[in-house]
Amino acid sequence: MSTPISGDAVFMNPGGVFSAGNPAFILTATTSGTAHTLHTAVTGTASVDLVTLWVYNNTAVNDSITLLIGAVQIGPITVNRSSLPAMVLARVPISNGVILKAFALTTATVGVIISTTRLVDQAQ
Repeated sequence: MSTPISGDAVFMNPGGVFSAGNPAFILTATTSGTAHTLHTAVTGTASVDLVTLWVYNNTAVNDSITLLIGAVQIGPITVNRSSLPAMVLARVPISNGVILKAFALTTATVGVIISTTRLVDQAQ
């Protein structure tokens, strides 16, 4: 990736638990202590990451997902059985190294898809 010019938006490849560049992942973590790291925000406050997250369930039973954005817990969020991807975060701005994590009630039933856009030197 080239160095962004100040004020540019940079589309980020997911990191952490994801394979290289694959934005989809099946959650196997079932507690906050084992939660998967989905994204680590840019350090500092001059730039900001806009995170969009979809969840889906391709099993025959309902499940739930809990998100951890830094020290804030969101959920549990119900993910209905046999569901198509549903947006649970829509371009949520995070910065200052905040970590987004997730875990499900049951292992390997809920999938997530993540998209991140980094706004360089454009903190809001």
